[in-house]
Amino acid sequence: MIPNNLEEVEALLDMKIYQAGIQLFEDEWESDDPDVAFRTNDDEYLIIMNTNFKTPYTRVHRKAHEFSHTLYSDIQHGEAYHFSPYLRNKDEVVANHGGIKILTEIIYHEMPLEERDWMKFMDVMNLPIEYESIVQECVRTA
Repeated sequence: MIPNNLEEVEALLDMKIYQAGIQLFEDEWESDDPDVAFRTNDDEYLIIMNTNFKTPYTRVHRKAHEFSHTLYSDIQHGEAYHFSPYLRNKDEVVANHGGIKILTEIIYHEMPLEERDWMKFMDVMNLPIEYESIVQECVRTA
């Protein structure tokens, strides 16, 4: 089902974020400032997407990654997580895996297993080869 544009997928992702009670904002920061997820001192979770962020990763993937931090990372009061596509520390591994899981569930939840194409998912999301095993698992189990 992966559409030619990811607007429908992003709209469904936004709905999930809002249903989880997470505030989602956009802002215009410097082009090298990543998106961020954080927990306020009032226990509110926020995601801020930098509309100027220059990266090869799709916006919907970055947003799912930040959403995953709010769901699966142990964010302390006042702590922030910035978008990082690398698989170097536990929190980023968890967020990358969770973000892919969220997206594959949106895209493939009603699609028969034999029609799912993990390579197309990687291509559309512009993911590096390091994500291959994560994507294969998430596409298979969506």
